[in-house]
Amino acid sequence: MRIVILAVLIIFIIALAGQIYVSGKKIGDAKAGYNEAQKNLNEAKKENESLTADIEYFLNPLNLEKELKSRFNYKAAGEKMIIIVPGNQTTSTQ
Repeated sequence: MRIVILAVLIIFIIALAGQIYVSGKKIGDAKAGYNEAQKNLNEAKKENESLTADIEYFLNPLNLEKELKSRFNYKAAGEKMIIIVPGNQTTSTQ
């Protein structure tokens, strides 16, 4: 009778150890997932701050016009565009 009880206890302890191992592995996976989600959240927050700063910058009509001119060669009605080409540069070799 003692052998049966001892065998049942050993089986129970092995099963319990297995469950603890599996639970520990799931906790480790959950922590890794949490850390990845936290990293993604921080990146999204930084991107949000950058976009918010861009929006505030472009809300100023002068800044918007400046960007339009620099990026898309925009010119207002009546404006003339001047393109400045650098002159030839000479190099001396000694």
